[in-house]
Amino acid sequence: MFTRLLDSARADVNSIPPTPVNSSKKNKQTTTPSPSPSNEELCELFSEFLFDIFDANCMEEFKQIEKLELAHCSLFAQWNKGDEFTLQQGDAHFEFVHLFEQLCSEFLIQNDVTQSQLFQAAKSILEEEGEGGDKVAEKETCWEQSPLAHANEIWDVVNSVENISVWATAMKDTFERHRGL
Repeated sequence: MFTRLLDSARADVNSIPPTPVNSSKKNKQTTTPSPSPSNEELCELFSEFLFDIFDANCMEEFKQIEKLELAHCSLFAQWNKGDEFTLQQGDAHFEFVHLFEQLCSEFLIQNDVTQSQLFQAAKSILEEEGEGGDKVAEKETCWEQSPLAHANEIWDVVNSVENISVWATAMKDTFERHRGL
């Protein structure tokens, strides 16, 4: 779902009808709309969220993903690159993608942002600063990433989540790390 939207946004954002995320009760209670974040701010915010759900082990979202992965990693113990996937492995990946989309949707709801707005922001940055464009991304420090790096991270993570082979490799690695425990 996210990859489809990003591909469409990259191709021609004007042809995509807005796809608002379901509104939350929190947002309905707010009477004054908050100012919309800039493209750079929005991409940085979502990029940080993606980091948190995969790398910040104190976050509840990270724990949900970790629990799902630990429950399914044994399905990939014997899998090798190039092997076909079983129905069980496909179902496990579908469950992972569904959880990822659910967590991302909740994040977007909390920040009063639609999927279309997020992907339009990433598309805009990629067009302005990346992929063979004339602008060169500002030099990054060890603590700060450029807007282009944030937009690329969004694109890369969404593509990686969708790709069962990428996830299978990670699941095999997870199994190897945890089999001795």
